[in-house]
Amino acid sequence: MASRSRNRSAPPPDDDSTTAPADRRLTGIAAAAFLAALILRSLYPGGMSVEHFDEGVYASNLYAWHLDNQYPDRQLYAPPLLPGLLEWAMIFGGGSAHAAMWLNVISGSLTAALIAWVAGRWFGLAAAITAGLLAVTSDVHVVYSRAALTDALLGLWMLAGVYAGWKAVLQGGLLWTALAGVLASLAWWTKYNGWLTLAVTGAGTAAWLTFDRPPVAMAGRAVVRCLATVIIAILLWLPLLYSLQETGGYSAVAANHAKYAVGLTGWFPAFRQQIANHNVLSGWLTIAGLAVLGVFAVLRFRPAKSPPTGAETTAETGPIRRPAIRLDALIGGLGLATVAVFSGSTVVLGVVALITLVVTPLQIDRQSQAPAAADADRLAIWRSQRLAIWMVAAWFFGLLLATPLYHPYPRLTLPWLAAAWLGAGLAVGRLANRRTDSESDERTETSVAPEEMAWLPTGATAAVAAGIATVAALGLGVSRQTVAPAGVVGWEDRTSYARLAGEFLADIEQAVKTLPRSIVPEYDAVVYVFAEPALYFHLASLEGASRLKFITQPAGNLEMVFPEASTDRRLPTFLLTGPHGHRSPEELAAAMPFLAPLSERPYEPSTLVQLNDGAPPLPNREDLPEEYTVRLYHLTFGH
Repeated sequence: MASRSRNRSAPPPDDDSTTAPADRRLTGIAAAAFLAALILRSLYPGGMSVEHFDEGVYASNLYAWHLDNQYPDRQLYAPPLLPGLLEWAMIFGGGSAHAAMWLNVISGSLTAALIAWVAGRWFGLAAAITAGLLAVTSDVHVVYSRAALTDALLGLWMLAGVYAGWKAVLQGGLLWTALAGVLASLAWWTKYNGWLTLAVTGAGTAAWLTFDRPPVAMAGRAVVRCLATVIIAILLWLPLLYSLQETGGYSAVAANHAKYAVGLTGWFPAFRQQIANHNVLSGWLTIAGLAVLGVFAVLRFRPAKSPPTGAETTAETGPIRRPAIRLDALIGGLGLATVAVFSGSTVVLGVVALITLVVTPLQIDRQSQAPAAADADRLAIWRSQRLAIWMVAAWFFGLLLATPLYHPYPRLTLPWLAAAWLGAGLAVGRLANRRTDSESDERTETSVAPEEMAWLPTGATAAVAAGIATVAALGLGVSRQTVAPAGVVGWEDRTSYARLAGEFLADIEQAVKTLPRSIVPEYDAVVYVFAEPALYFHLASLEGASRLKFITQPAGNLEMVFPEASTDRRLPTFLLTGPHGHRSPEELAAAMPFLAPLSERPYEPSTLVQLNDGAPPLPNREDLPEEYTVRLYHLTFGH
C-alpha cells in the first residue's frame, strides 16, 4: 500500500497534520466563525439584561460595596473568576449594568472560532467548517452567550484546556504543559466542575494508551505529562480552596450542589427533559446550520461517479460534477432540516456524533497504520489524531452520562454541545478524507491530501446552501411560538427586571413623600430585595441616579420585618418580593402582619428563566403562574 500512496509530502508533527497554506485557510475559517458568531450574539443588544437568579449573584460585585463586594453566599454558586471579570467589565463600561452582558458575547464568539480552529487542527478543514458552522448557528449557545452566567466562559476554557492538554501529552515541553494546567485551572476557577477539563484529557489519554498501545517509552512520557498538567492545575486551584475555609470550606459548596443531584433513578427523566429543553431553545438558526451542513457534505464529499463517455475531466480534479448533483444536495439538506424539525436538532446532532464516536475510536485499522509506519512524520500524525479522537469520545460520552445526573438546567449541556460539534466535525472530516475517484487509491485519516486542504465552498455550493437556509428559516422557523425577534430565543427581550426596578423606584419615591422623614443623613430610604438577586442588581444599579438617596439590601429571609429585629427604623424601609420569594408562601404569610402592600406589577420571564424554573411545555405568557409578579411593601414593624 505504501507504493500506491500519492506523491505528496507529509507535514511535520508540530503542524498538527496541516500545511502552511491550510493553516492560513484554517485561520480564515476561524476568523469568519468569530465574526459570524459575534454578529448573531450581538443582535438586538437592547434585549440583553441580567435576569436569571445566578446572573444577579455573579454580577452584583460592583454594587455590593457594603457587603464586601459580593452577593451573600456567592461562593456557593460559583468561584470568583466570572464575578470578578463581570465587575471589571462594568468598571471599564463606566459602571453600566449593561456592560456585564458583553463578557460572554465575546467569550461565546471566541468559542465558535476556537472550535473551528481545534477541529481543523485535529481533523482537517472540512471538520473546521462543520464544527464552526454548528457552533455559530447553535441557538442554545446563542442564548447562553447573551447571559451573565458561567457556562459560556467555562466552554471556552475547557476547549482551550483540552487542546493544550493534547499538545502537552504528545509533545511535552514546559510551555504546553504549563498552559494546559493554567487553562484547566481557569475552568475550575470559573465553575466548580471545571475539573472536567482534566478528566477529559486524562480519560482520553488512558483510552488511547489502552486501545492504541503506543510504544512503552511514548506511553510513559504521556502519563508523566498528563500528571504534570493535573498537578499544575491543582496547585493553581488551591488558593481558591483555601479561601473557602472562611465560609465553611468546600464541604459547604458540595452540600449545596448535592441538593440538585438526581442520581441514577432520575437520570432518564432528566435526560428527556434536557432534550425537551433543547427543542424549546433551538429554532431555525440551528436547523439552517444543519441544513447547510447537509448541503456541504453532499456537494463536496460525495464520491465521484465514473463519467460517461466524452465527459469533461481534468487531471487534477477528475470528473467535473454537473449541476444535476444539486438535486442531491437539495434532498440531503432539506431532509436533514426536516428530521431536525420533527425529532429535534440536538437529537440529529447527537446521533451523528454518537455514531461517529462509537465507530471511529474502536476502528483501529492496523493496515492504515502500516504505510504510515514507514514514515515517522506520518506515523506521528496518525497517533496524534487518534489521541484527539479518544479525547473527543471521552468528552462526549462522559458528559452524556454525567449531565443528566444533575437537575436538568439547560445551561449544563453547553460543555457536551462542544463535544458534539467536534464529533460532527470528525464525521465530515473523515468523509472528506475518504472521498475518492474511480482510479485513486484508498486514503487513511493520516493523510492530508492537497485537494482536501484546498477545500472551500464554491459559489454554486454557497448558493444552494443559502437556498436551504432560507427554506429552513421561512418554511420551518415561522411555526415557532415565541415573542423573540425573528423567532430566535437568544434574541428574546430579557429586560423585565430592569424595567420593573425603575418603575418600583418611582413608587418608592412617591411613598417616601407620605412617610415620616428619614433622620439618617446619608439616606432617605432602604430597600430590601427578598430572594431575587437579579432584581437587587438592577435596583442597586440605580443608586446615585435617582433624586432619592437610598441603599439596596439583598435578603435571604424575612427576619428584618419582625418587631424584634434590629432593622434600622430611623428611615423608611421597603421590601420587594418576586417569584422566588413567592414560592415560600408560609414565610410570606408569617411576615404579612408587619407589611403594608404598596404596589404590584407582573414580571414577564424570558424562556431562559422559565426553563430554569420548570419543564416544557412552557405556559403561554397570559397563563403564567401568579408567582410571576413583583410586589412592593412598606415595613410597619407592627405599628
